[in-house]
This record gives sequence, C-alpha cells and structure tokens, in this order.
Amino acid sequence: NNTANSNFLHGISVSRSNGNLILGNNLNSNSNGLLLSGRSNIIDLNVVNSNLNSGALLILTDFNKLRSNNIYRNGLEGILISLSSNNTVVDNNISFSGRNGVWINSSGNNIIDSNSVNYNSGYGVSLVLGSDYNNVTKNKVGGNTFVTIYEGEGNIGNLIEGNIEIFYPEYCRNGVHDFNEEGIDCGGSCPICQNNVRMIDNLELS
Repeated sequence: NNTANSNFLHGISVSRSNGNLILGNNLNSNSNGLLLSGRSNIIDLNVVNSNLNSGALLILTDFNKLRSNNIYRNGLEGILISLSSNNTVVDNNISFSGRNGVWINSSGNNIIDSNSVNYNSGYGVSLVLGSDYNNVTKNKVGGNTFVTIYEGEGNIGNLIEGNIEIFYPEYCRNGVHDFNEEGIDCGGSCPICQNNVRMIDNLELS
C-alpha cells in the first residue's frame, strides 16, 4: 500500500526480478506508473493514473498477471506490452489514455480478458508488429476514438471473440452533473463513481 508519485522515471520498477506481488499501490504523475521486466509477478488492485507515458509498461517479460487494477488518464498507453509473452491481463479498468487502452507490440501468447477498456484516445486494444497467438476475449470496450479492437496486417493466430462494445450516453462525458448521474459524468447510466473518481466498469446500460 505505497504511494509513488512525481518520480522522474517510474512509480515502481520491477527489473529482472521474479515472483513479486505488487498490491494496492497508488502510482501517479510519474514518467510511467509501472515498469515490469521480470517474470511471474502479480500486479493486483493498484491505482495507476495521470502518468506522463504509460500506466503499465511490460517489456521483455513473461508469465505475469495484471488483475483488478484501475489504470486511467495516462498520457500514452494504459498498458503497453512489448516483446513479451504469456502474460495475463484480466478484470482491469483501463480508461482515458492519451493513446490506446492496451497496445500489444511484437508480443505473443498473451491473454487480454474481461477488462473494461473505455474512452481512450486511440484504439481500445491494438495488436501490431508481429503480435501473434494472443487471446483478446470478453472485454467490454466503448467510447474509444478509433475502432474497438485493431489487428495489424501480418499478425497470425490471434483469437478475438466475445468482446462487447458499450455505448455510454453522450452526457457521460460533458463535464456536468446532469440526468441520472451520481457525480460529474459518473453513476446512473454512466460509468460508476468511486472515491470521487470516475471508474469504468462492466455495467450493462438500460
């Protein structure tokens, strides 16, 4: 339960270190919230927001699990996976990134499952540059600037199925407390509010 903010590089850096549990930390206003280059680590229940570049940066790493993190308002990618394999990204809220929610670059055999990926300024999930045999399944994706899930040319063997595109009402992003909202642009028919922070979750809209 640490708070790491306003660091020149990373809030937390796990480099060539294996089998760690990164649990319940607040990582904000760093260059990157989390840099991960070890293996078999668990990243669970962290709040990662307002970092200059990526919320979570996975490079040359494998067999890690990112689960139930709230990753929002980061300057570039919410989660960037590069040159990495066999990682699991499940049940995270990934929203309001300056570019893509999840960017998978030259990486294979990763699982992106049951996340909420919303209101990112690029794609919801993007697989590029030889990202093969990844599973992108059962994610709820909505309000992103470009297509929900983008797969670049030349990728092979990716399983992309069971994802749902959600359309929140336009008033959910107007900066005003109106309609049936419980706070500004959250609650009611909009993404839920938590601790005065707008969260994206798996709510079905009526």
